[in-house]
Amino acid sequence: MKFIRLRAANYRGIAAAEVKFGPTGITLMQGPNESGKTSLGEAMGLLFEYLDSSRHRNIEAIKPVHRDEGPEIELQAESGPYAFTYLKRFLKRPETKLTITKPKPENHTGREAHERAEAILRETLDIDLWKALMIQQGDAIHQPVLTKQTSLSVALDKAAGGRTADPREESLFDKVRQEYFRYYTERGAERKELAESRKAQTDAEAEVARIEQAIRDLDQDIDRAAALQRELGQLKKQEDELTKAVTTHTASLEEISTLENAFSAARLKLESAQKSEQVACRDKDARQGFIDALTPSEKVMRR
Repeated sequence: MKFIRLRAANYRGIAAAEVKFGPTGITLMQGPNESGKTSLGEAMGLLFEYLDSSRHRNIEAIKPVHRDEGPEIELQAESGPYAFTYLKRFLKRPETKLTITKPKPENHTGREAHERAEAILRETLDIDLWKALMIQQGDAIHQPVLTKQTSLSVALDKAAGGRTADPREESLFDKVRQEYFRYYTERGAERKELAESRKAQTDAEAEVARIEQAIRDLDQDIDRAAALQRELGQLKKQEDELTKAVTTHTASLEEISTLENAFSAARLKLESAQKSEQVACRDKDARQGFIDALTPSEKVMRR
């Protein structure tokens, strides 16, 4: 594996630090004691070993000092045909992101990113040998345990002129050929099993995309439901206010109706009085006419 860049933030006493490794040779990190040099080396091991949700004592030990933040580690590296950037944040707002740029672009998050990174290591490294070669400052240097580190054992045996430490290594090439011919013919054409597996993978990826879209749609529906619930509460409040206004207006209408009835009755009385007045006026005028028609002698007699 070739390291290109390592960044750590909120890591023990490190607020933020970044190391860019030289394209060739050895990169030396220089600084005073307690400046975080050892922590940067430790961070690479923790990045690949623990899930972002881990509460292991090794993860708890890297909590930042005097800050309520999650330790964050980001590594840009190349391993075999892969070029990738791997990010993890622990404890506070945990997150895992893996962005692969070679041999083909890939983006993974969460546990899927962790498992894909592990798969890249298994495919491109002798993991046991890699771990054995990682030495932390302050750790005692012991004779490596070679039980599982067959690659190192074989290299040492060959250098010493002996035979292979693990006889199974001698048949590794044959096993590789057998595995290759499971999926390809001798001419390099794909076998039916590989084509079917690739189709199954494509179908599964399409199904995953469909499910992810359904989840996004569901999230939108949930957000919309929450907005509608708030709107419903506002409309309910408006309904209560309008109900009170209707009650007030209804009382006013009833009062107006009572006044209109009283007004109608008064108008009828007025009209009746006006008719009586008209009749009285006519009677008066008729009586005055009779009086005016009397002779002077009749007027004296009437007196």
